[in-house]
Amino acid sequence: MTTLAVATTEHLLLSLTASLKRTSSLLSSGPKTLIPRPLAGTWSSDNSTLFLVFSDGIRKYGDRGAAEDVIFSPPEEEELQACIVAKDNSTIIGALSSKIAVLESNPCSSDYTIVKTIDIHTSPVISLAISKDGAVLASTSQTAVYIHTLGIDSHTALRGLPQSSEEPPLCAFSPHFRSKLIVGSGQVLYVYDVTRPSSPTKTIPLGSGANGDVVSLACSPYSKTLVAAACEGGTVHLVDLEKEKGYELPFVSIHDRADLGIGFTRWWTSKPVSLR
Repeated sequence: MTTLAVATTEHLLLSLTASLKRTSSLLSSGPKTLIPRPLAGTWSSDNSTLFLVFSDGIRKYGDRGAAEDVIFSPPEEEELQACIVAKDNSTIIGALSSKIAVLESNPCSSDYTIVKTIDIHTSPVISLAISKDGAVLASTSQTAVYIHTLGIDSHTALRGLPQSSEEPPLCAFSPHFRSKLIVGSGQVLYVYDVTRPSSPTKTIPLGSGANGDVVSLACSPYSKTLVAAACEGGTVHLVDLEKEKGYELPFVSIHDRADLGIGFTRWWTSKPVSLR
């Protein structure tokens, strides 16, 4: 069963993809769950559970929208950041201010507990990405991008990135290659092989049409070379990593940049779709 999750500032809608062919019924095809404003979200590795980050904690939802209580609440002195990834079906990774927190499910309850923290950043963590095999984690802050090899507790800073961008860098692992990481900083995408972090293998400007710095990244699960990047001013760009060139999507224009996010879908045409 395949489910689409749409989170707004007030509701969570979970809809079976079969209903998407009836576009008029998208917002009425499934039950709506009243929620606070979400900060970030991710599916479990088997796509059966949706995890959403809120200011007061992390909640999980089944594919029918049934919500558990808050499965993790941050300590009073810590602030949950707007990023979360799933390592496997029992492990999620988030951020508390400048620390990365690895959370595992408690076999005796529905709660998740911190089993490990990574305290290497000197400013709040902005984004997280995990490799396709769950072995390597990438994290970004305003001042640095780190690669964490989780099994051996190794932490390495990426080099070769500019420090002049107003927006912090963002990162996304390719779903096709274990070691390929894309970092968006300013109006440029940097492609890294994380086994050789001393410099990027490719540097790809978005082009003259970029309106502001990159604020969201998505790698296509269907193409090994396509990446979508959304910019602060509302433009969306499709980047071909092989041709090392970016193209502004003329049919997409977003004037309200708040919580701008993008993703890929095969719905109808396999074209990238922008959601906010």
